[in-house]
Amino acid sequence: AVTILAPITAHYHRNRPLFLISIPKGGTHLLYRLAQAAGYDQAVVHNGEPAPGGWYCVEYSNSHTVARDFFIDTVRREPFGNRHHPFPRTPALFIYRNPLDIVVSEANYYHREEATVFSSYLRHLDFEHRLLRLIDDPYLLGSIRDRINNFVPWFDFETVVPVAFEELIGSRGGGDDAVRDRLIWSLQLKLHLPGRPEKLAAEIFDEQSPTFHEGRIGSSRTTMTP
Repeated sequence: AVTILAPITAHYHRNRPLFLISIPKGGTHLLYRLAQAAGYDQAVVHNGEPAPGGWYCVEYSNSHTVARDFFIDTVRREPFGNRHHPFPRTPALFIYRNPLDIVVSEANYYHREEATVFSSYLRHLDFEHRLLRLIDDPYLLGSIRDRINNFVPWFDFETVVPVAFEELIGSRGGGDDAVRDRLIWSLQLKLHLPGRPEKLAAEIFDEQSPTFHEGRIGSSRTTMTP
């Protein structure tokens, strides 16, 4: 039964934009729902000038921004080494997940017609052979190790707040509601978000998401064959 009063400053969430970064199949829509529940507008594309109170992708409309693509390629492509980009001055949430569960989620989704532009590359394979290809494909998709490592550098930037899928999912996804609420409370402190953690938490689990399959922790333990 505690009420916390805090002044609204320049760091209040409605006074700053927010970037969202996610690994594919790592909880992207969970992160979107969290930003929506927290009161951010779905702005997505910023064109160099993100407006306060909106959430955006770091580049274009793709929240799966690979760190090397952004920090190396854009330095060559954009004027003045891309120093004008708002990323260094803007908070960002980066959601990550157990790579074993990510690759199982990929195998359950990537082959669906029109789900991905490369769905026909996997559609003729059964689940286990899709999984094996996604674990280590030397021709097109690379290995799961490579795909995850593309995102590892985000952990080391001071404006990026890492968010674990396993902590955010709550009991409906095989997690712990108390852990979820503590995580949300920590994000409220970092981003100056008002509200009650449990109220925000009630709005983020979305089984109607177009890419939702199971949304549970540890699916790899019951799905992967020896």
